[in-house]
Amino acid sequence: MQAALALGEFIAVDGVCRALCTLVCDSGQALELRHAAYSSLDRVGPTSEYVALLNDLADDDTFGLSARATLATWAQRPDFHTSE
Repeated sequence: MQAALALGEFIAVDGVCRALCTLVCDSGQALELRHAAYSSLDRVGPTSEYVALLNDLADDDTFGLSARATLATWAQRPDFHTSE
């Protein structure tokens, strides 16, 4: 779990965002691990990969509410765009 949180510091490294996205979507993983990965991704901001993940999670029982709220917040910002 600590590793998933620490990876948030290395999000710009190729493959890290993808690995965290995979963890968040894997319902077979412990909820604490999935939440740690989600928290790390949440610090990234609106990258195209993260926006796609949030859209995928919008109907998820665990992360859906948070995903929809984040997407709505970003959509209200005049400078909203993906950073990729």
